[in-house]
Amino acid sequence: MAGVLAKLVLAAILFGVPMITSACEDPQQTQTQAFEYAEEHYRGGHYGAALDGYQAFLDSYPTSPLAATAEMRIRGIHREVRSVMMEKSTPRPRYVGDKKKSKTSATRLSDIAADADASVSPTPARPDSSQSDGASEPPL
Repeated sequence: MAGVLAKLVLAAILFGVPMITSACEDPQQTQTQAFEYAEEHYRGGHYGAALDGYQAFLDSYPTSPLAATAEMRIRGIHREVRSVMMEKSTPRPRYVGDKKKSKTSATRLSDIAADADASVSPTPARPDSSQSDGASEPPL
C-alpha cells in the first residue's frame, strides 16, 4: 500500500507542477507572444499564416490593446491581396515605344563607322592647279 501511495504522490508532483506553473503565466506575455507569431509571418510575407495568427489572436484576446493593430493588419492583407489580383486581371496599357527594338546588324564600332561613311555622299573633287591633266586625285 505504501508503494501505491508513493506512486500517486510522485504522479501528482510530476503532473501538478507543470499545471500550476502554466496557470501562473503572465497573460500579457502570452498576448504578446501570440501577436508576435502573427507579426513574424506578416513581415515574412506569409500572409495566409499571418491572417490565421491575427484571427486566433483576436479570438483569444478581443479586448487587448493590440487588437486594433491586428484588425488593421487583417484589413491591410485583404486590401493588398485584392490589389494584386486586380493588377493581374487588368490589361496593361500600351505606350508608344513599347515595341521590342530590333537588333542592329552592326555590333562593332568599326561596322557602325562604315555604315556612317557609306551614308555620307562623297564630296566633289576640286581641280588641283598643280596637276595639268585634270585628275581628281588629291595630293598626298
